[in-house]
Amino acid sequence: MFGKGVFLLDIEIELAWGMMTAPSFKLMDKEKAELAARRIRDHLGEVLSLLEKYRVPVTWDIVGHVILDRCERHSELKLPHADMPRPSYRWMEKDWYWFDPCRTLVEDPAYYGRDITDSVIRFVSKAAVEHDVGCHSFSHVVFGDENCSERVAQAEVEKCVALLRDNYEIRPSVFIFPRNSVGHLDVLRKSGFNVFRGIIPYAVGYSESKAGLANSLRKYTSLALQFASFHLRTTPPLVMPIEEQGLINIPASFCYSKPPFIPLSAVVGRAKKGIRKAAETKKIFHLFTHDINFGLVDDAHTFIEGFEEILKCAHGLWKRNELEITTMRRIAEDFTG
Repeated sequence: MFGKGVFLLDIEIELAWGMMTAPSFKLMDKEKAELAARRIRDHLGEVLSLLEKYRVPVTWDIVGHVILDRCERHSELKLPHADMPRPSYRWMEKDWYWFDPCRTLVEDPAYYGRDITDSVIRFVSKAAVEHDVGCHSFSHVVFGDENCSERVAQAEVEKCVALLRDNYEIRPSVFIFPRNSVGHLDVLRKSGFNVFRGIIPYAVGYSESKAGLANSLRKYTSLALQFASFHLRTTPPLVMPIEEQGLINIPASFCYSKPPFIPLSAVVGRAKKGIRKAAETKKIFHLFTHDINFGLVDDAHTFIEGFEEILKCAHGLWKRNELEITTMRRIAEDFTG
């Protein structure tokens, strides 16, 4: 399909929402998540400079609530976002928005990020290459969970789309599922989306929220395989677009993060190996990361250096005309065209 290999990069803008809505969340993680989300402001400028330096376009995946600079509780119901339907996950005993402070960006910058989204959209409008902006839901609900109803999925999509439209005049065509948990594709199709990011191929699937021996075995098998893949420096999976229920699925290949007990050099090495293999085989290496990853690490300078190594590798192959660096939207347009 492609005359050369392809490098895709997605960056999820979600502040603390991704961690606070995780099925495996523990209350002790709240302070860690909030601190990491605040730290992002210290590193965003450097990340944007590197993307411009190496001419790497990004699909920016924005959680709608991050666009806000404040919110309030309903005067009678005393709930955050009382207009939004809630998922009824078995693993979430509290109200879905229990941690939403209902204050302002100045008071709680871990949950409000209008300053960050303004910076990203301003950067996108002036960048030397063409970036794209995608929808990452309003509050990071897990679409693929059996207890996420169609009504919840529809409201999550509509709210985020409205915030992008009303604040930035952006109509996204790309949807990134929170936690890479795919579900309700019919809602996306009816809402005008045409492309989404699917799960990493060959991964051993398990649920973060389910109990039971079988699920536990799948979970620890998956973790063991991930651990081995870093130490053996295996090539991450390369992908190709797939048509699925009238949408284009471009699966993920690899996440740039710092897992426990894994040296960052192993993470960077595998990412670079994936990029080189994509150029060799004329397939896609689809990398993604999260804004909060740059705030979670103790040594952000080294983490950003590793990120630069990956971008530099892709840029070098692009300069030799062996690699295309583009966005999910462009790949979907080429695929359907």
